[in-house]
Amino acid sequence: MEEQLTAITATIHEVGHAVDTIHDSTTTFSGSPEFNLRRRNGEVVAMKPGSVVSELIDHYFGEDSALSQLLAYPLNSGNKVNAAMGVDELREELFAQAWAFSNLPGGMDFLRDNLPATAAFMETVHEQVKATNYARPQNAQQNAQPGQVPDRTQAAGNVVRASRQAAAPT
Repeated sequence: MEEQLTAITATIHEVGHAVDTIHDSTTTFSGSPEFNLRRRNGEVVAMKPGSVVSELIDHYFGEDSALSQLLAYPLNSGNKVNAAMGVDELREELFAQAWAFSNLPGGMDFLRDNLPATAAFMETVHEQVKATNYARPQNAQQNAQPGQVPDRTQAAGNVVRASRQAAAPT
């Protein structure tokens, strides 16, 4: 069960990286002022306003919870991979961890009870993700149902007919 939860959490974390840029391609949620941080003597330090980062750091160092265990990546500066991260990567990884945790069963409730600024920020992110209008690719099948596979024989027939019409003498 532990391995399954780890795999699920890792997958949701990776989705968090995609979500980070979902509202527009030039800014990120992790680039928000709530995620302001820097490194000082190798340690991650929140910068004003940095309210989300401040809560996450305080929780990591002050509590023993599922969230604090999750935040060992990227906050454990004793880990060489974590220590080598630049500030942008740290922000992105903290956001992805917060996204993952907020999507786990009971995660958002835990954030509301223990990290209110983080909960409020993540609720806004969730609302923006739900409101995202995904554009349909031009070649998308009309009236397709979830899980429906396009009829390849019909598509192939259309290509054959178009090829014959193009080759026909005028």
